[in-house]
Amino acid sequence: MSMAIDPVYKFMSGECFHLKGLRENTVWFSSVKDLNDPYEGLVNLKHSDVSLIDRKLVLTHVFDEENKDLKKSRKEVESFLKRVGMDKFNEHVEKNTKRHFEDFLTFHHEQRHVLSLSRASEPLNKNPRPEPLTLMMMWGHYANGFRGMCVEYDYHELIRSINVLNDIAVSAKTVDYVEGTLPIIETKTILDDIVYKNGNTSREILRAYCTKHKAWDYENEVRVISQLHGVNRHSENSINRVFVSDLNPALIKKVKSILKTKKQKPELLKVSLHKKEFGFYFKTIEY
Repeated sequence: MSMAIDPVYKFMSGECFHLKGLRENTVWFSSVKDLNDPYEGLVNLKHSDVSLIDRKLVLTHVFDEENKDLKKSRKEVESFLKRVGMDKFNEHVEKNTKRHFEDFLTFHHEQRHVLSLSRASEPLNKNPRPEPLTLMMMWGHYANGFRGMCVEYDYHELIRSINVLNDIAVSAKTVDYVEGTLPIIETKTILDDIVYKNGNTSREILRAYCTKHKAWDYENEVRVISQLHGVNRHSENSINRVFVSDLNPALIKKVKSILKTKKQKPELLKVSLHKKEFGFYFKTIEY
């Protein structure tokens, strides 16, 4: 066990597929639609003031996707404006903006996948049992009503090894917890992205992926975003400690059997409920 790492935690119920991941050094990246928050991935388009010049510019680029001739496309835009009038012209641009917005969302929902982890509230050298390890809600919600398990990873080694072993470049962001309105993307952001291909729409969508209501803030979540859905490999060195509830002796036995096969021998701890007060404590298990 290393106390010098930046730890993150994954609570799980201890199903066969969780044990398979522990055995084979893999983590699972979920589709946004499979996450448990009903507001996952939701973002609204906000209509902002856009100049006529910007409207003409974006429609020119839309026309040019087919024409491949900017001069011809500019002429078509001017002709279209003259033919339909300003109101219809603006309506057409707004319709195209909405279509592009929906296309951006569909692409990211299909091509970006999420690994949700909880960050430690303190460094291990200050507190070897930091939240969320000591939060009953985490064990209750994500570890099968305190009958499951939790894996502590070295965050930086986990990210590094996922990138290397899967030949990808994941991104990661700490979740922002807010109240009030859902995340928004302004029409000007969409229009600029169509013209300049600056990637700001993608960044705003990923920001929305990492925005949740403050009721979830006990999770202290960091989200890792991957293009690879499902199983992503990581190094054995990523695993620092494993915690298992003593209410599930069968699971403890299975985890011990898996950890015995690992070269690094992560520390194994059982988590036990106090008998006369609320809370729980940890005890190292030899294996």
